[in-house]
Parts: sequence; C-alpha cells; structure tokens
Amino acid sequence: LDHREVGAGREHAARGALLADLASKLGADAVEGRALPLGDVLWVWQVESPDCWSESAASKEVLAGWITERKTFADLSASIVDGRYDEQKLRLLEAPGLDGVVYMIEGSGELFGISDIAGEGRDKPGNAGHRGFGQRLLNRMLPLSTLSTTAVHTQIISGFHVWHTTSTAHTVSVLVALHGALLGQGPPAAERAVA
Repeated sequence: LDHREVGAGREHAARGALLADLASKLGADAVEGRALPLGDVLWVWQVESPDCWSESAASKEVLAGWITERKTFADLSASIVDGRYDEQKLRLLEAPGLDGVVYMIEGSGELFGISDIAGEGRDKPGNAGHRGFGQRLLNRMLPLSTLSTTAVHTQIISGFHVWHTTSTAHTVSVLVALHGALLGQGPPAAERAVA
C-alpha cells in the first residue's frame, strides 16, 4: 500500500484505516506501507533467491502482476480537472510487468447510473453560496454523469478493470478478495522454479 496515501490530509482520513483494516484481515506481514512509484496498491511476491548465502534470509521481490489505483469521487474529479488522470493512466498503460490494472472508484453514489437525482441542480447558477470565483472552481466536483463516462472510458478504451466500491469497508473486502485470488495463483511459473 502506498504510504503516501495513508492519512495524507482530511479528505484522505479513511486511508489510515485502510492500512490497519487490511493488516487486520490479511496479517501484519502481508501488508506493508511504502512509497510506490505507481498506483496505490501493488502486490509483490517475496521469493527466496538461490544466489544468497544459505544462512541469509535474503529474498527478491517479484511483481504479482496486478496494481490498483484507488480514487474517491472527489479524487477522481480533481485528477480529471488538474490533468493527473490522463498522466496516471498513461503511466499505468506503459508500466512493464503488469497483467491487470484495477481502477477502484470509491463513493456512495451510483457511478454507472443513468441520472444523478441527488445531485440535480448542484451546478445551476446561484447554488455556489457566497464563495468567491476561485473557491467555486477549486471545490467543484464534476457531475456523477461525467465520472461515469470517465469510468466507462477507462474500462473500454484503456482496458483497465473499473470497480466501484461504496465505502472503505467495501474497498477492504474487495482488496482482500483480490489478495486471496492472487495467492491462489501463486508466483509466476519462472519464479516458482527458482524457489
């Protein structure tokens, strides 16, 4: 789990809970917070290296082939507006050693819904309150229909798996299930022969 995603500000307060919840469900040895060059969750195999001294516990890390980029509705909206969305997608598309990319979008609204009943009228003039022009631009979340279109584009055009989770607890259960599936597959065949 990318440690920079853990507790990095008020809007990411639930991410500290994500690390703790994953560690409690998978075991402390199965989850590690560290700086990841890409994505928010990356699975690696710890494979014993045959080139190490026998008394050494040295191992090498091998990508399990799956990476998850996690976004809340607000995070996704902000990344579209500031351009990070396209930059992150390009980096994920070009990354070597990945069999699958999961773009996990977390929020309680209907991501793939036809209409946004709860948000109707949100973007109409006069609904911005007494905030200044810059505040309206900085704090504006894109409509759910735009986020849904983005999610579909990410899945169909970019070829990523797009999963919608409704809460941090739901995200944890999905990550635990994916972890279990990867454990069932085991390390890549070439690495199994080494171990």
